[in-house]
Formats: sequence, C-alpha cells, structure tokens
Amino acid sequence: MVRMQIQFDEDQARELKRVAEERGVSVAALTREAVGRLLSERGELTRAERRALALDAMGRFAGDGSPVAVEHDRYLDEAYGDWVEHIR
Repeated sequence: MVRMQIQFDEDQARELKRVAEERGVSVAALTREAVGRLLSERGELTRAERRALALDAMGRFAGDGSPVAVEHDRYLDEAYGDWVEHIR
C-alpha cells in the first residue's frame, strides 16, 4: 500500500469516524472503499476486482496440446533473439 495524507473538514472527519465505528472498520478502510467505488464508477477496476476476475478465469481454458506452453522460452528466443542482439 501507498501511504497518503489527506485532509477533511471537521464535519467530514466526524461523520467518517461515526460511520467507521458503526461498521467496525477504520477510517482508512472506509476511505479506501469509497475511492474504490469512485474508480469503479469510472469504469476502472480496483486491484482487488482485477484479482478476483483473474482468479475466476483461472482454469477455464484448456490447452490445445501444442508445445507452446512447454517451449515458450525457445519460441520467444527464436522470435526476438536477433532483435535483442541488435540492440546490445
């Protein structure tokens, strides 16, 4: 997590503390939740939402039997080997 310092007016701070206390969470957790909702409304997913989607998708796609999964390093080396040597 990244630490940030923000300021609220007295009424906001008082209300945030009250709501956090009612829910049994910290003001920081309540603030993170509110920011997450704001970002979701903009069509952007939070890190937790992206993680949940990725975990949901895991295991849904079976391989087709090709050796790409096993030999992907060799294929990448063939594809980019000349390019890497060129930039060195």
